[in-house]
Amino acid sequence: MTSPQIEVEHWSLDRKIPAALVVAMLAQLMGFGWYASKVDSRVEDLEKRTIRTETQVTTMDRDVRNFDTRMVRVEEKIGAVLDIVRRLERIVDRRAGETPERP
Repeated sequence: MTSPQIEVEHWSLDRKIPAALVVAMLAQLMGFGWYASKVDSRVEDLEKRTIRTETQVTTMDRDVRNFDTRMVRVEEKIGAVLDIVRRLERIVDRRAGETPERP
């Protein structure tokens, strides 16, 4: 028994294919490459912006926490100043009652 031989045909460019079609296909391939390059560039830009935004959000979050602590300190200081003002008012009221008014 002999094995049947299978002929393999190689692909070849025939002169029946118009040059315009080949040029159009190459132009489309180049256009797709250019488009893919622009998309990649945009993705890189968006990744950089995302990283920058995340950094800003982290900084703002830290600042908000610091602001909360500072606000509590300011409230405590205002309360202390208010106590001082009240004591001064009592002293002034006491002294105003001790001295007679002059015409």
